[in-house]
Amino acid sequence: DQILADPRLLPPLKALLARLQVAVVRLARSDANLLHKQDHPTWGLLNRVAAHGMAFERADDERLQSFLRFIEGEVQGLIDVAVPSAALFQQALTRVEAHLSSQAQQRSERSVQALGALERETLREPWRKLLHEQLADQTTEAPLGPKLRRFMNTAWVEVIVQAMVLHGRESPQAMMRI
Repeated sequence: DQILADPRLLPPLKALLARLQVAVVRLARSDANLLHKQDHPTWGLLNRVAAHGMAFERADDERLQSFLRFIEGEVQGLIDVAVPSAALFQQALTRVEAHLSSQAQQRSERSVQALGALERETLREPWRKLLHEQLADQTTEAPLGPKLRRFMNTAWVEVIVQAMVLHGRESPQAMMRI
């Protein structure tokens, strides 16, 4: 009841936790430790779900919606059992922790990729100058018409630099264009 009364929880999460309350009450009838131990897996699950849910400010946040879809299965599994056990709550908590850890890892990987792209973007101008000089030197003696020479020293430099920024200086995409 205290968790459900917390104003920081969004309504969809409160509704899910209210449904889970049914399984908690069933467990309380058969497991006296639930009411006497703060480290009971049931409290761990409820607190973890609530704590994660408090990180969201909007009910339509896609990450919250994704979490709710995941946790719905866990809640339903606990509700469907006539007499749930602490072990079932512990298993659900373990799966929730694994899910949240996986999500955090994916966000971390995307952040690393975004930081790499941002770092490469800061190198755009130096790479452009270097490639322009290199192409100009390499094509000085080449029998190119003025339009092709201008294309090689402007547009094609941009194509190579863009591949380097998007994929990395030594990436196959950049090397293919070089």
